[in-house]
This record gives sequence, structure tokens and C-alpha cells, in this order.
Amino acid sequence: MKNQMMSAGLLCVSSLCHASGWTAPMTVTSAITEDDGTIVVATSDSTVYAPSCLAGYFIVSQNTDSQRARAWAAILSALATDQKIALWFGDTCATWNYHSATSVMVFAP
Repeated sequence: MKNQMMSAGLLCVSSLCHASGWTAPMTVTSAITEDDGTIVVATSDSTVYAPSCLAGYFIVSQNTDSQRARAWAAILSALATDQKIALWFGDTCATWNYHSATSVMVFAP
């Protein structure tokens, strides 16, 4: 019984340390794309989703040019129309201690 409790405790701790999921809906305050295709997004969100990452800042990584183009279009449309977005975040920080993200969800106004 003691081993089962210890295993359950370790599982809970590890699931907290390695979290990922959708952010809360947030407003895009600025967005840039780098020469290498990196998409950088600043938001109104003040939540830290992964330890040591800066609140409100995300780097959206995509594997192909077409995926990057779709993500960039979604982010820009949200910025231009003041729609909220959510980002699928990972459990690690990216460059500059920004949150890493891989997907974009745009909400209806």
C-alpha cells in the first residue's frame, strides 16, 4: 500500500511538472515573425504556464511553411479584429524564456 501511495504521489508531481494544454482566451498585443520563420506573440495574459517562462509571451513553432502561414494568419486576424486567441502551450520555455506553443485557436467576437 505504501508503494502504491508513493507511486501515485510521483505521478501527480510529474503531471504537474510536465503540463501542456490550451491557454485561457487572451488578447494579442503584438506579433512578429523572424527571418527563420519563428513566430513571436505578446499577449495580455499574465499566467505562467510553464516554470521559468515569462507571462504573456509565446513562440509558436510549426514544422512546415504552410503550417506557419496558417498560424500567422490566425494570429494576425485576431490582432486586427481584436478577437481572443488561445495557444496550445508546452511544458518548456523556448528562446528568451518565452512559452513554447504549437497551435492557435481563434474565438468568435
